[in-house]
Amino acid sequence: MDAQKIEGEVAVVGSGRQPARAAAAGLRTSFPRARLLPMTLSEYLRYLCRPAGPIPVVFAAVGTDAARDRIFLERARDRVLWPAPAPDLYDAICGVLTSLPPRPRRPRARLSGTAEDAAGLLLEGTVGTERARAALASPLRQWVVEHPGKVRLPEPELTRLREEGVRWVALSPVRFLGVADPAGASRGLFLAGTWIWRGSGAPVRPFSFSKERRGSRAPSRRSSRR
Repeated sequence: MDAQKIEGEVAVVGSGRQPARAAAAGLRTSFPRARLLPMTLSEYLRYLCRPAGPIPVVFAAVGTDAARDRIFLERARDRVLWPAPAPDLYDAICGVLTSLPPRPRRPRARLSGTAEDAAGLLLEGTVGTERARAALASPLRQWVVEHPGKVRLPEPELTRLREEGVRWVALSPVRFLGVADPAGASRGLFLAGTWIWRGSGAPVRPFSFSKERRGSRAPSRRSSRR
């Protein structure tokens, strides 16, 4: 990724508007051609629902409280970074829907090609609490939505669905550019190779994990808290 060449809107999502503004100011030299939009997580999810669809995102940590930053980054990761459907499932959906976004260039990483990856429950439009609870009647636990902004569920309901085994995939996945992380709170939360910014004017560089972690999935909420 060459941040210098990215154009158009880029969301800088923080735990509050002020941290997001501060991070956006520090990132301006890294994204000289982009229009940086500071916003909260809830604002970003609403912004995704515009006709233009998802815009790229940078998550922004404050840098003064590593524990609090880590909780925010983990929450943002789990709420926004939903993978695309496996290629076979995407192709099957193409036979049902007449209009689909282009298939992502890189299929989501999978440890193995299982039957669960090839089957999913397609939920078109907005998914609220009643609809989500009704969907639990289906034996399928991989739920396919247009993008994360289409899911309008409170945090406790999302947690409940996760405990029921629900996994979300998105036909229009969000493009994740990296993390503005002054204090290193995000270490271990994202895939190897995720770009980080340590501060204003600092060079961009990827995370470096041990060899056995490289190429693996991002840790789950449960595993990252151990």
